Amino acid sequence: MTSSSPLYAQVALDVPLFTALSYRVPEHLRDHIAPGQLVQVPFRNRSKTGLIVALSTELDDPTLAPKIRDLYDLVDPEPLLSPHDVRFLSFVADYYLSPIGEVVRLAIPSAVRVEGIKHYRRLPEDQRTPAPNAPQTPLSLELAGALASLSDTEPTPVAALRESHAELTYHRLAELELRGLVEVTYQESASLKPKTERYFKLLPRPRGTLTGRLGANQLQILKLLDGMPSLSLPEIREHIASPYSSLKALEERGLIESWEEEVYRDPFADAPVEPAPSFELTLPQQRAVDAVARARQAGRFEGFVLHGVTGSGKTETYVRIIRDTLAAGRRALVLLPEIALTPQFVGVFRSHFGERIAVLHSGLTAAQKFDQWRQIRRDEVDIVIGARSALFAPINDLGVIVVDEEHDPSFKQEEGTRYNARDMALVRGKLARAQVILGSATPILESFYNARQGRLTYLAMPERVAARALPPVDIVDMRRGPHNPTAGPSSLLSTRLLGALDDTLHDQKQAILFLNRRGFSPCVVCEACGHVFHCPHCDVSLTYHRRMEALRCHHCDFSLRMPESCPECLHTGIDRKGVGTEQLEAHLRELYPRARVARLDRDTGAGPRLQQLLTSFRRREIDILVGTQMVTKGHDFPDVTLVGVVLADMSLNFPDFRAAERTFQLLTQVAGRAGRADSPGKVIIQTYTPEHYSLLTAREHDFESFAERELAQRQAMGYPPFGHLIALKFEGANEGATVQATRNYATAARRLLRTERAFGDAVSMLGPAMAPIARIKNRSRWQLLLKAADRALLRRFTIRTLELAGHFDAGQPHHRNVRIIIDVDPLNML
Repeated sequence: MTSSSPLYAQVALDVPLFTALSYRVPEHLRDHIAPGQLVQVPFRNRSKTGLIVALSTELDDPTLAPKIRDLYDLVDPEPLLSPHDVRFLSFVADYYLSPIGEVVRLAIPSAVRVEGIKHYRRLPEDQRTPAPNAPQTPLSLELAGALASLSDTEPTPVAALRESHAELTYHRLAELELRGLVEVTYQESASLKPKTERYFKLLPRPRGTLTGRLGANQLQILKLLDGMPSLSLPEIREHIASPYSSLKALEERGLIESWEEEVYRDPFADAPVEPAPSFELTLPQQRAVDAVARARQAGRFEGFVLHGVTGSGKTETYVRIIRDTLAAGRRALVLLPEIALTPQFVGVFRSHFGERIAVLHSGLTAAQKFDQWRQIRRDEVDIVIGARSALFAPINDLGVIVVDEEHDPSFKQEEGTRYNARDMALVRGKLARAQVILGSATPILESFYNARQGRLTYLAMPERVAARALPPVDIVDMRRGPHNPTAGPSSLLSTRLLGALDDTLHDQKQAILFLNRRGFSPCVVCEACGHVFHCPHCDVSLTYHRRMEALRCHHCDFSLRMPESCPECLHTGIDRKGVGTEQLEAHLRELYPRARVARLDRDTGAGPRLQQLLTSFRRREIDILVGTQMVTKGHDFPDVTLVGVVLADMSLNFPDFRAAERTFQLLTQVAGRAGRADSPGKVIIQTYTPEHYSLLTAREHDFESFAERELAQRQAMGYPPFGHLIALKFEGANEGATVQATRNYATAARRLLRTERAFGDAVSMLGPAMAPIARIKNRSRWQLLLKAADRALLRRFTIRTLELAGHFDAGQPHHRNVRIIIDVDPLNML
């Protein structure tokens, strides 16, 4: 490109705009600018920080050139994201029809992207290391003055430095970084700083020069430091409870020296690490490892569906694949569906790979997340483990992505940019020429079908390791009346399940009872007038929680004290209908007063209590664990020999074409918790629909038969994987405005279907319709569902519909008070 031709930067700002904005690059910045950098640009009447996503010498619309404004400044001399990462973010924004700034927010922590967070600290002369391309000329007077104004102990915000030295831009101040004169840190607030630790070491001294007496603590400190390169303050405190005055005295006498070093906050520093077991791969495991190795050696992207039954050794297979990837000089990303699984995986991977592991998920504090992100960006780790948001970690030389339990719906983001981490892992892998492994005992039908069609490579692991048998599954028909009337609430637990519980406790083994409904009772009704206690803000009934003696909404968290009488007729006879995990736990405590019973759901498993519960169960401090689907996700409990499913029909009753698939997945996954060690397991499923094919195939551990039946139904209806869906969802406080917005978009869609044959013959629209849950948090909810066999055609139709309805107009003037959500490939139909 010649210096005479204009250079334009497309900049993503954290504003609700669907495209990046174009800015002209000033001449003095042309040689220093690149995609992935943070820049300051004018936006309306103020300055904002954004990310460069592309550079070009031409505009899409050349007539706009006179209106293009110059960008102000570079915030960072080096890009924060690689070209691969920037292309990936652009793809995500484009595919999910999401504002690009919203997607950038997923990739860069707030401590980095927020304006005014870059800090400088003046370095002592002996710690300065200039960059190879640092200027050789003397420092200008302006920069020398700015450097002199900096502290050598406390970091100064660069924004504050610019205020006191108005003649200096960010770009000019970056020369201090190139010359190695300053230390750069990113701090969101005073409470979020890089963590430092003080270190101590002995100073050399001639023999016989020690004068004066030393205290016992001082002598012990000298002994600890003798022969060691250095020790941190926490390491010294392990031997001396309060060494501060002794350390100060030794430093004043010139016997030791100290300094500060930056250290990272480790969210799993206290987690135990077991020695890495040595294991021989089974033949299916070895075949999977070899298949991935062939793709790696050829340097090509390839997606794999690793279909391994529960207990078949998928984790060991991941370990071997990642070990080979690291040996080839590349890095690994492991995505997990549930934060609860993270410590278990971190422990396994640390035992094999040491400390060069970073962890990213929403359960970390802001400071922990900040530290983990910086480690990854600095190439100080080889493996990143985390939930769906870890997909956006700035990993260089990415060689393999593992998506464990790929069937899990939690990989789909349900707020903001509604991306699916499983699908986008394949996209990121393709951009990086990496291998992507989608692992599950119950692959989603889309993955299974794509493997059949040759788009993905199918790897089967049909048997458990060590020739352990899959547990037999017994289906109990609950329609035949009370099974054990003396045991408590009727039809809650069958005689067969109670007998199996007796045997399990007698054998000193453990049991898991699965009930996917928390609380004590999901519905409270007046016996006299039939009044049902509903949430005043959502279109759902309130759930009774006996421990809090309150009624609660599980959507908006509204709660009220359990009333003594009906608010409608004042009758005192209030009946609690249905059963939840809290009631089941209480019932089991009555039945088995000597057994140790615990419950794992969102009420009991919040924060650190989650790991405490899982650790207690793994240590056999709990005999019976009652839980929601939190107990189904990949846990390995060697002493669990019984799994009971109390109500297997619940997930079948959702108004969702995926209901049967999710039921099969849940039952298969929870059944897989039984019999994972030497003792055989048993599974008992209680149901009111024992003839349903999802239960019958789960009983036989027969994924292929289930898939055949379900795929045939999907094909007949044109649902995924044979068709594609985009949902347009409308939410507003005013129901009339919400309905009107929905109708306007439906009218635009109908006009396209009527006037353009290419759409009318291939696209169908379902709705407009009220959402199954019509109101949440006092917001009315309506939706349109667009369906087509051709993904590209459906996308074009959706964009045209949105354009006709004025969706891309700034501020959406016709529907300011209605939130309009575009959900590409929706999973949640409620």
